[in-house]
Amino acid sequence: MILVCGSGIKTEPNTHKMKGKRRRHDPEFKARVALEALKGVKTIQQIAKDFDIHPVQVSDWKKAMAQAPANASVNVAWHGFSWVSHFASLQGARPPQ
Repeated sequence: MILVCGSGIKTEPNTHKMKGKRRRHDPEFKARVALEALKGVKTIQQIAKDFDIHPVQVSDWKKAMAQAPANASVNVAWHGFSWVSHFASLQGARPPQ
């Protein structure tokens, strides 16, 4: 269906629909995706498809985790999430206080 507006320009109605509410990912999910990306086994595109997220999110989370200091005595928080605590929990150790 084509509509004609007051200036005589023919336009088509907007049929694009929003997907719904914006998804919020918990920090553990972000860390899991970032670790997968840092391994380098799969491409960013493959990881994004596997986790049903946009490839830019994978790249951003990978960059954020890569920039976290390797020094375990420094506690880096990202949106309330401690990378150090997460790394320690993956290794079964207690995070530094």
